[in-house]
Amino acid sequence: MYLNKGNWNGEQLFGPSWVSYVSEPTILSDGTYGGHFWLNANGKYPDVPRDLYSANGYQGQRVFIIPSKDVVVVRTGLAEDPDFDINLFLKNVLAAIK
Repeated sequence: MYLNKGNWNGEQLFGPSWVSYVSEPTILSDGTYGGHFWLNANGKYPDVPRDLYSANGYQGQRVFIIPSKDVVVVRTGLAEDPDFDINLFLKNVLAAIK
């Protein structure tokens, strides 16, 4: 739904402007946060495209949206940094689906 600017199976569930709002840095966030989503705009994950934005949940559960790769990665898990390397995980996932 987010990759398609709020459209799901031909039905517009929310406007494209909402996707822009959540995927662009908010004022004073230094590129780490958009509207309700975390961003990679500052390059926190150096091996992952900067357009990544994610919904981050409890103990490392995440939904990563990467528009430039047309991919969504969902991770359910019980480990976070430093026990779980998000950058390496995403780098390997993206390499596997080239």
